[in-house]
Amino acid sequence: MAEEKRKMRVGDILLEEGIVTEEQLEEALEFQKSEETPLPLGEVCINLKLISRSDLRRLLRKYQAN
Repeated sequence: MAEEKRKMRVGDILLEEGIVTEEQLEEALEFQKSEETPLPLGEVCINLKLISRSDLRRLLRKYQAN
């Protein structure tokens, strides 16, 4: 039986790793929704200075490898 991989969303990863709080994630999601052309959540978090670009790349690599 093949094990299914659960695709994690960026917000879930940031919460799981303790990088953002639920309040910060909500703020980022609200900001994302308010944009005329929404950016990916990772980009929004970078723009809000919640995470650095290099930290985001590291986390995405970590979770893509699993």
